[in-house]
Amino acid sequence: IDECASNPCVINEECTNLPGSFSCACLPGHTPADVDVGCIDINECDDSMICVGFEEVCSNFDGGFTCECNQGFLKDDRNICVDVDECSDAINPCTGLNEICMNTPGGHVCLCERYFSLDANGDCVADDTCCPSGFELIGGNCHIVIDMEASHTDASDFCIAIGGFLSKIDPLDAVTQYILENFPANSLGVWIGLNDMDNEGIFKWVSDGSVVGTLVNRWGEGQPQSVLPSLDCVFMTIPPSGTWHTTQCSPTIRYSSVCQRPTITECPPV
Repeated sequence: IDECASNPCVINEECTNLPGSFSCACLPGHTPADVDVGCIDINECDDSMICVGFEEVCSNFDGGFTCECNQGFLKDDRNICVDVDECSDAINPCTGLNEICMNTPGGHVCLCERYFSLDANGDCVADDTCCPSGFELIGGNCHIVIDMEASHTDASDFCIAIGGFLSKIDPLDAVTQYILENFPANSLGVWIGLNDMDNEGIFKWVSDGSVVGTLVNRWGEGQPQSVLPSLDCVFMTIPPSGTWHTTQCSPTIRYSSVCQRPTITECPPV
């Protein structure tokens, strides 16, 4: 007699017919309930190591789970989560006048083109200030990439001598793009205005003393290495990554640099 024909097992159990008897066992992805009868779903996502791929997140369902990509990422033909370029021509969400799109990991940001800034209405309007010759007006400040390798101290002193500081870089503004587009050809890095000289592990911008954000930044993998007290200075790596890395502020370590200074009102002839 096939006892399984009468469905003797309870919720989330499967029946196996045996000679003269039968047995009930939990369906795959289920476990016996602690209270009452039957089986309950195993939440595989309780295991923090079950989805370990880049930008993967676990999604549980009854009897199983999937490893899905975080928002802003999609799996490629290798089943690896890769960033969606929201700034591609097919998607580009930045359609305002004088707007440009900058792709970010998992998202994007709409910026004003160079020589334009956001007004109170959120529109990109022409700047009424400008920069000395050779500088780029970005985000209300003038920036210039210095194609001359120097120690961190000498690079900082040079920026001060031309009326500014090593540049503050908001990862969501156009300064990063400007640096990558003008990166010195023979340089392995560019000094930026970020260090933790005053308080170990607290990285601040020299231009205004603000602390670098923890959610929005361009630290490279394994960075910052603040556990080593001698690694106080920060440089940006070569394109296309342009990530931030800590290093010693030694006179023997030499990179190019990027300086920023305030705008001017008496603009040079175009």
